[in-house]
Amino acid sequence: QRGHELHVLLRDEPASSQLASWPLLRDAVVRTIAPARGYPRLADDASNGQSRDIRPTPRLHERWMRYFGDSPRTPSYVAQAAQEIRPDYVEACGLEVLPWLADLPTNMPRFWLAADEGAAFHLSQLTQARSPGRLLQTLYEAAALAAYERSYAWHVDATFVVSPRDEWAMRHIADHSGVILARNGVDHSYFCPRPAQPVEPMSLLFWGRLDFQPNLDAIAWFAREVWPQLHERHPQAVWRVIGKNVPKGLHDAAERVEGMRLIGPVTDVRPWIASSSVCILPMRSGGGIKNKLLEAAAMARPIVASHTATRGLDFDQASPPWKNARGVTGWIRAIEELWLDAGAAAVLGDRASAWVARHHDWADHALLREQVFASLARRRRIAPTQEVRRRAAA
Repeated sequence: QRGHELHVLLRDEPASSQLASWPLLRDAVVRTIAPARGYPRLADDASNGQSRDIRPTPRLHERWMRYFGDSPRTPSYVAQAAQEIRPDYVEACGLEVLPWLADLPTNMPRFWLAADEGAAFHLSQLTQARSPGRLLQTLYEAAALAAYERSYAWHVDATFVVSPRDEWAMRHIADHSGVILARNGVDHSYFCPRPAQPVEPMSLLFWGRLDFQPNLDAIAWFAREVWPQLHERHPQAVWRVIGKNVPKGLHDAAERVEGMRLIGPVTDVRPWIASSSVCILPMRSGGGIKNKLLEAAAMARPIVASHTATRGLDFDQASPPWKNARGVTGWIRAIEELWLDAGAAAVLGDRASAWVARHHDWADHALLREQVFASLARRRRIAPTQEVRRRAAA
C-alpha cells in the first residue's frame, strides 16, 4: 500500500485457498523454495558489488536446518533468489527460518521477525510443568533455542519483536543487539464492530490454534476451575471454543464439560465474535501479543483476560479497556458483571475499540520498517531508494 515492491519466498507451495485469502499477493511476486533442485553454495561475485558473508556459519547450522525440516541447501537457494531480486533488505519471518539468512551477501541488510515460540516462550512454560520430567524437558528446550537464537545473532542486522518481554529476552538471552519493539497490529477494516448483529446472552468465546500449548492450558484450566461454577450458577450459559488442529483429547474433554461447545475450525470467526457477550483469554503462559485480544477489541467486544494475556500491552492501568481477572473468584465476578450489565459491557467494548485503533495499526509497522531500513542504510553506507529516503524524511 505504501508503494514498495514485495517478493514473498515460501518453503512450500501454498494451497489455492490460502492464496485466495492473502490480499497482499495481488501486489507481490511469490516464489517457492525447491531444495531438490540442488542450488550450489554461492561464490564471491565482485563484479556486481556483492560478496559472500565473511561471518562464520554457525557450527550447528546444518543440524538446525534438519531440526526444522529444511534442506541444508535452502539458504543457498534463498541467497540465489536474493541475488536475482536485489532487494533493499530481506526479512525472515518466524522462528524456523532464521538459518535462511546465513548465505546472503554481506551488503544485503537482513531483518528477522522473531516468532513468540523461542527461548522466552519455553521459559514461560516452566510454571505449568506438572512433573520433574516435564520441567527438565522445558528447561532443555529453552536452553536449546537460546543457543539457536544466539548462534545467528551475527547474521541479523535488526530483530523485530512484539512485546517488551520479548525485547528483553532477545537482548539478554539471545544476545541480539539491534532489537526493535514493533507491536502487532490488526486489520481494522476487516475486524470492525457489527452493531446490527444480535448478541447471545450469557455466552463466552475463546478462539486460537488448538495445537498450541498455552491455548490448550488456558482452556483446560478454565474448564476445570471456572466454567463448572459459572455454569452451575447460570445453567443457560454457553462457552464456545473455536480453532483449527483440534487434538483428540480436547474433543473428549469437551464432551464431558456441560455447556461447553467445541466448534473447531471456521471460515470466518467474526460472526462468532460479534454474537458473543464476552470474549475470554484465560492464558497462564506464552509470550508475544495475543492477536485474538486485538481482534476482539477491534470488534468492540467486552474482554476478560488474565494478566499474562495482557502483559506487554500499552494501556491506561487506571482504566484498562478490558477486565483483568485473577483467580477463580475474580474470573467469575468479572464475567458475571458483564453478563448482567449490558450497558457496562458496551462501554468496555467501545473503550477497547478506541484503544486498539490508537495503539495497533499495521500502517505504523510499515512506517517503522522504512525508518529502520533508512537508519541501517546510513550506518552501512548503503544508499536507500529514493522512495525510502522521501518517506523517512517525511
